[in-house]
Amino acid sequence: MGRDYTLGDVVPFEWGAGKSLNLNNDIFKQITLGAAGYAQWQVTNNQIDLTPTTKITGSAINTLEDTRSQIYSAGPAIYLLTKYGLFSVRYYEEFDAHATPSGRQLMFSLALAFG
Repeated sequence: MGRDYTLGDVVPFEWGAGKSLNLNNDIFKQITLGAAGYAQWQVTNNQIDLTPTTKITGSAINTLEDTRSQIYSAGPAIYLLTKYGLFSVRYYEEFDAHATPSGRQLMFSLALAFG
């Protein structure tokens, strides 16, 4: 049993810009406030391994194979550097989506410092 449908390859691009402020504190070292986002483009066609039975299904399969997705996002970001590690919160609002779902994301990340 194989898959009849394989999505094409995508290229992601992540970006961010912000202003860092040094904090005079033993625990909290630095905070960065700014914006972050990403873009993603599908760069190869989808592969559909079905044999069309009519002209209409053949046309539909060709359309799906040639459709490429794209999406963009942007939003605020906060990074906090502490003596324990780096904490971040980012909120993304997705827009200009083509052939892919879109929405909103709230992302948390943590990188702990050892040693």
